[in-house]
Amino acid sequence: RCLANPDDPTLLRGFKKLALTTDRLEDLFERFRRQGASLVYPEIRTTRLDQRYFMVEDLEGNVLQFFDSASF
Repeated sequence: RCLANPDDPTLLRGFKKLALTTDRLEDLFERFRRQGASLVYPEIRTTRLDQRYFMVEDLEGNVLQFFDSASF
């Protein structure tokens, strides 16, 4: 279905951020970095609970967050 006004953010539905786990966090981060992806932070970070992650923005501005599966 097409939106009457796609620039009106109140009409949009879907997700803004999606979190996933991977057992290859460093490899995935480097692949995104090498390909010039829009990284939210320039490095892999660690939460207060010692969960390692990085975030990247897709072409529509949604954030994909990747966690190291070993941190869970």
